[in-house]
Amino acid sequence: CGGNLSGFHPDPMKIEDTPEASRRSDEIWELTDDAYETAQRLGDETKMAIWARAFEKTRKLALFYACSENHRVPRITAAGIDWAWRLVEHQTKRMLFMADLYVADNEFQADCKRFVGFLIKHHERKGANVFMPHWDLSRRLNWPEKKIQDVRDSLIAQQRIEIKPSSRGPNRPQYRLL
Repeated sequence: CGGNLSGFHPDPMKIEDTPEASRRSDEIWELTDDAYETAQRLGDETKMAIWARAFEKTRKLALFYACSENHRVPRITAAGIDWAWRLVEHQTKRMLFMADLYVADNEFQADCKRFVGFLIKHHERKGANVFMPHWDLSRRLNWPEKKIQDVRDSLIAQQRIEIKPSSRGPNRPQYRLL
């Protein structure tokens, strides 16, 4: 007793590349492989994982593009490869940006990223030259003052932020990204 597909055995179709698509595909393979190797040299496993799938995603999207161009006799074209690569490259860079914001090796690094993340949001709303008041950052972080001071000192030493004294007193600095 067979299922509803028991009499149906499709033969997979092999979708060929145009010569130009093959050349573009090879170029993209080189780009993604170089990016992966750079991340590997730096020991950045997060970036390695992100770049490892970029070429495969490009090929899959190019296949979708080919099927949407001609569903009866699809063929991967340079236009399809280029379209797919633009999309994958944008998404990959976005994923790398988000990983830099949120992926941390330890709790202290995560705290530093959280501190910087609030400054980024503040600058997006108010402008890059507008300092964030201590009270505002303190309220958003909801950390003890000692923890704020430790993270702040580390970020100053890394030259990632700058502070300026507040008119309300020395214990209430204002913060800005460098």
